[in-house]
Amino acid sequence: MTDEAFSAEKLADALGRPRPTEQQKAVIECAQGPALVIAGAGSGKTETMAGRVIWLLANGHVRPGEVLGLTFTRKAAGELSDRIRRRIGTLASTGLIPHDVDELDPPTVTTYNAFANTIFRDNAVLLGRESDGAVLGEASAWQLARSIVIESRDARLAEWDQTPDRITSAVLDLSHELSENVVDAARVHAMAARFAELADLPTGGTGQYPKALEIVSSVSSLPLLLDLATQFAEAKARRGLVEYADQVMLALQVIRRVERVAAELRDRYRVVLLDEYQDTSVVQTWLLSELFSGHPVMAVGDPNQSIYGWRGASAANLEQFATGFGAGSPVQEFALSTSWRNGHAILAAANRLVEPLLATTTVRVQELEAAPTATSIPVDVTFEETIAEEAASAAR
Repeated sequence: MTDEAFSAEKLADALGRPRPTEQQKAVIECAQGPALVIAGAGSGKTETMAGRVIWLLANGHVRPGEVLGLTFTRKAAGELSDRIRRRIGTLASTGLIPHDVDELDPPTVTTYNAFANTIFRDNAVLLGRESDGAVLGEASAWQLARSIVIESRDARLAEWDQTPDRITSAVLDLSHELSENVVDAARVHAMAARFAELADLPTGGTGQYPKALEIVSSVSSLPLLLDLATQFAEAKARRGLVEYADQVMLALQVIRRVERVAAELRDRYRVVLLDEYQDTSVVQTWLLSELFSGHPVMAVGDPNQSIYGWRGASAANLEQFATGFGAGSPVQEFALSTSWRNGHAILAAANRLVEPLLATTTVRVQELEAAPTATSIPVDVTFEETIAEEAASAAR
């Protein structure tokens, strides 16, 4: 966009920052609408996101309070928020934007779960819940789930022949999976019942299929665990308690039940930035897409840096971004592929290592390139026999 009052370069000069690369400039100055940015490791994504916000503010597209930025950790949220606030303060002192905007109308930069928890707590009464209930920590959740297991008189517990601790772990794991994937326990009950019917089928001339029986056996305890997980959820609700895994699911229930809540959030936040989008879970993706489909949402991520698969996250979210947020129209796609953090040899090794991953995704991932200032320090490879030796080798 070339007809704006302030270009990305002009703003960088005013802030005393290095001018953006052509890739960064394309992201910072892109047209309003859904956009996907594939940002490689060390490619300056935080600086680019901050630059995007400042460019929008300086050119009058939004006010600070109309910006929502979401990421995974409080540390990352604090870093992005601090960077944006400092840039706003500097620009205000130069007269490029109103002097009082930061104090009166700050951007909202927080974690995905904190944002969801705010939606839930502000509207808890709509779900018949308490808005001031405590967040249940891991230890307290364990104690509550274990008490349900210990106090249960279900005869199936004796038949399963597992220790209370193992059953408690299984109940918690299942409870979290139900929340993260927004699955109703009754549906899973029905699935388990259909699997159980396989054991009653005629064997035929060749006998029963071992694999089918193995599947039936693996889900045989599922009805019991579902009942215990349901009791666990009911106990939390009675006590007004919410687990970390429940926060997004409850927020999703709110916006699905009352359209007004979603409409108010869309009106409030005219620009949305989603950091580390490859690590969003199923329920997080549903919440965000149902809130902001067709909205000016910029998702930043990298399928090669996905680390939260253990809790339902999937880099496939990047592939499905256009479906979730495009509202039937194409989305803008950008890349940040210059790594400012690593030298030539490290990048060559990294590109070689992630090569097999490229065949598993339809997202266009560009090979990382070294910055003009990159070093050529060689890469050493060692294979130690023990953890202690490996630690000592890394420390040298």
